Amino acid sequence: MPTKSYVRAGRCRVEFRLPPDSGASSGSVVGDFNDWQPGATPLERGEDGSLTAVVELDSGHSHRFRYLLDDGRWENDPAADAYIENDHGGSDSVLTLPVAKGEPADHGEVGDGAGPQTAAAARAREGGAPPVGDPPT
Repeated sequence: MPTKSYVRAGRCRVEFRLPPDSGASSGSVVGDFNDWQPGATPLERGEDGSLTAVVELDSGHSHRFRYLLDDGRWENDPAADAYIENDHGGSDSVLTLPVAKGEPADHGEVGDGAGPQTAAAARAREGGAPPVGDPPT
């Protein structure tokens, strides 16, 4: 579940977190912000057994991401802001970083213009949990 906190003008600190019951012992956050490079943003195990990674990103943009877990399994975040279909027959999680109060808007786009679906719509369409598809290339 990503949590967001604004650290300075135009920048947002994002903490990605998988709970202890995720079934993974290691993994990484992979997305457009790290060129979909596995291992570029590794998840670290916390004392409570959760897996976390922290990145700092520009506010005013949306980003696609997924978790690549130790067994080669790709997972979406069940608490993502939205989901958007990818080119592999699945979907990606979407992280939206609004501009903090008082900042000028620079609206970044995600996807191919079709726009992200809401998380609730994606779950309803898939009958529950967000879909897991093939890894992005």
